[in-house]
Amino acid sequence: GTVIFLARDIVTQIRFVRTSRNYPPSDRRDLIDLAGEYGSNFGLLVSGSISRPYTAGLFRPVIYLPDIELPEEQWRTILRHEVQHIRSHDEVKKLFFLAIQALFWWNPLAHISRKEIDTILELQCDARVTAGMSKEEVDAYLDLLRTLKERKVEQRIPVGASTMVWDQKQLEARFVAIQNSVSASKMCSSAIVNIFLDRKSTRLN
Repeated sequence: GTVIFLARDIVTQIRFVRTSRNYPPSDRRDLIDLAGEYGSNFGLLVSGSISRPYTAGLFRPVIYLPDIELPEEQWRTILRHEVQHIRSHDEVKKLFFLAIQALFWWNPLAHISRKEIDTILELQCDARVTAGMSKEEVDAYLDLLRTLKERKVEQRIPVGASTMVWDQKQLEARFVAIQNSVSASKMCSSAIVNIFLDRKSTRLN
């Protein structure tokens, strides 16, 4: 069973490598310049053969972007999201749990945990990207996720890759978490303001 699971992942990786070699590159100078603002510890590949943004690569991460037209601010958000996956070493975490799945292939919990880990890592990434955003900026972030979700998925992605948007179920969980986080932040800010005003009122009296 372990050999079968490892073989499946190896085949998936080989197919991705073969397919990605045929991606027609796009000379998007605007995206290359934007990506440069986030450092040089990753590669960038923009192609019309890519449907949705994702990041892959253990030792030399590459951010894969679709060759589509989006406002600059949305591209900044996408890059910030993908760079956060790189900084958090999410591919290492995913490959670790893939190894767990292969070793304990007979245990249903191993397969459930793989899907859950993917969702948890996306939730963590969302939380870091949206930290400090205003409500309007968070709404724009959610709109961007909706826009990317509408794009068709025909691309092969490598083992351990982090895709910005995947299935509807995961997206719904992320929406709830982000919206709850915004609500909690607003409540906290309101409480701090009220405490400040109460103290100020007490001093004046």
